[in-house]
Amino acid sequence: MGQTIELTKEIAASPETVFRALTDPDELSRWWTTRAESDPRPGGAFNYRFEFDEQTEQRQDHGYSGTYDEVVENERVAYPWQARLGETKVDVTLRPSGDGTTLRLVHSGWGEGGEWPAAVRMHEEGWGFFLENLKTYLERGEDRRAAAMGMKTPAAMTG
Repeated sequence: MGQTIELTKEIAASPETVFRALTDPDELSRWWTTRAESDPRPGGAFNYRFEFDEQTEQRQDHGYSGTYDEVVENERVAYPWQARLGETKVDVTLRPSGDGTTLRLVHSGWGEGGEWPAAVRMHEEGWGFFLENLKTYLERGEDRRAAAMGMKTPAAMTG
């Protein structure tokens, strides 16, 4: 059975605001993707593009696309994640927590041996950064992607 990435983040924003940030194409590009297409409903298509100013071994333009497995407004979004080594699954749940939201991300379906452990580590680090960036964006309106990783963002491309 492979490894599972499980991350939890407390965000001082309503589940509705966090859900919109996870599913709306304009919102996705403000904290996660360079560009996004998203039809947030079961069977609806998504296309996430990640582009970088400089191409290096760690930073390559890439994208992920597929169809949402499950979408429950303001509560959950789940979708396949087609990585180089094979398909995995991302499942994000939202729960009200005081005046904010507890976000729980579970990325499962990882294989074992070979290149899998390195892929798990890379994705766990990536998810950790992006979930912290989501929190920073929703709580303070700041996006750290361009400065931290040279990622092309709408603000960096127009500003």
